[in-house]
Amino acid sequence: MRRRMSHTVSRRSSPKPSWRIALSARTNDRRLRRRLAAAVHAALASHRCPRATLSVAVVDDGVITDLHARYRGIREPTDVLAFDLSDAPGDGAVDGEIVVSEDTARREATRRGLPFEEELARYVIHGALHLLGHSDDTPAGAEAMHRIEDELLGQRVRAVRRPRRRRAPPARAARKR
Repeated sequence: MRRRMSHTVSRRSSPKPSWRIALSARTNDRRLRRRLAAAVHAALASHRCPRATLSVAVVDDGVITDLHARYRGIREPTDVLAFDLSDAPGDGAVDGEIVVSEDTARREATRRGLPFEEELARYVIHGALHLLGHSDDTPAGAEAMHRIEDELLGQRVRAVRRPRRRRAPPARAARKR
């Protein structure tokens, strides 16, 4: 069952930002919903975005594969897709849709040894950064985006837990008989 959650946030800085975020996810987990909303807010605030109307959809691999094939010509799942729906690019406002794959986030979180919620929040931030004008088409652009994601996850959403190297268990001393 999908639930929709909207947030309108106004802050007392000049100019006063106005953000509307609709979240569609296959979960009733309020903590996860708040975390994803916080991820979007962190990205918007870091870029001093004055106005934003965003939709965030958390979908499965089947849906994101279909969208990836339709809009990018690649018939395989991806982590995140961002669609810019702005009528007037360059006016500072962000209008768009972010689609993230829950299945891909679960796989990657397990592979990297991270919490699932953190991986999903990273995808949401990544999509928001694309809508804010960032590109990861070059190695330098990808590195810059990852650095911003790490900073936003660490400062505003939750500290990033780096995967730890697994140490080999200490060797047992040979027993003397």
